[in-house]
Amino acid sequence: MQEVFEKIIEKLKEIPNEYRHEEYNEAISDVIDFIERFQTSYNNGWIPCSERLPKNNKPVLCWVKSTTIASGETYIIGSCDNGFWFLKTYEIGTHSFPVKDYKVIEWQPLPEPCVEGGGDND
Repeated sequence: MQEVFEKIIEKLKEIPNEYRHEEYNEAISDVIDFIERFQTSYNNGWIPCSERLPKNNKPVLCWVKSTTIASGETYIIGSCDNGFWFLKTYEIGTHSFPVKDYKVIEWQPLPEPCVEGGGDND
């Protein structure tokens, strides 16, 4: 679905704006903005690996499925480099699970880091 959003935006941007009325240009810009906002909230922000992968070496939140544990779905911080995933060690209590036992299903960008003193709970 992400590819569909990107193709729509691409096509809208291809329309030459020098021949259009200013209101039409604003409407096209509004539609592009709406699609881009919707695109980030689509599927709660999760992007299937089958649709696209993150930029190389950029840390992201990964939804992973265990290849060894039947109910082993969870999330891990990781990054991708040319289609190869690098995941942080995953630990629950005293148990450590090798990351090689996990397959990345979906991913999403990490949220912006917290700014100290920037919240309402000062």
